Amino acid sequence: MVLVEFIENIGDTVVTHSIRTYDFLLFLFKCIGQIFSLNSYSSSSIDFLIKQIYVSSIKHLFSFVFLSLFLGSIFIVVAISFAMNFNLLEQIAELLVLFVFNEFSPFFTTIFFILTYSLSSQEEIQNIKKEKSSLFNEIYVPKILNAIFMVPLLSLLCASIMISSGYIVSSFYLNIDLMTYKNMILNSINLSNIFVLLLKGSIFGFISIFIPVYFGHKLEKNSLGLTQAIIRILIIILSMLLLSELLSILIIY
Repeated sequence: MVLVEFIENIGDTVVTHSIRTYDFLLFLFKCIGQIFSLNSYSSSSIDFLIKQIYVSSIKHLFSFVFLSLFLGSIFIVVAISFAMNFNLLEQIAELLVLFVFNEFSPFFTTIFFILTYSLSSQEEIQNIKKEKSSLFNEIYVPKILNAIFMVPLLSLLCASIMISSGYIVSSFYLNIDLMTYKNMILNSINLSNIFVLLLKGSIFGFISIFIPVYFGHKLEKNSLGLTQAIIRILIIILSMLLLSELLSILIIY
């Protein structure tokens, strides 16, 4: 009897997760289809998109710039110290460009975007779900587009701030003048670094907003406690981001 119950529980779990996976993929493809549909871009959806750009990016721009400068300086100090300890000073510009553009900026920007915008999307969608009939066109598509385009743009801003702050740190540690530092960075940056940053930013941005949108669409209001729902969403987003980061490392390097 115990074995039968165990098999039944496994079967129920497999069926439940299969249904949830199918439902998740169906919602994913429907959102992607709506993004490429011209019918999704009405005046109300464009107005909502502009509002989301302000709420997610412009409203928190000062905090973002400050954190980029502060954390970026710390990161560059660590990178330069690492290069000095392992006799990699000749490759310091390549190391800075590689880590800042390919790794730190997209990930840091996505985390900032999640904490200041994405996590509140589930509650927002649940609040307006009964007031809107065309959620996909007027709410979901603008939110997803906002994340797809604003996260890479903010990542590029973050990378620019970090590279600029790197001059102060490098001049203090290595006595490098401005022209030398500028030439080192310009010679180290290529289009592939910018492409990787923009691509990662778009993918990370999509992941960071799609999960809250999905749960906001599927869950009834107050079906889970707010704290429990936020923690659940955050764990799923971070898991998917780490998986995407691992895949990108395997592909790029």
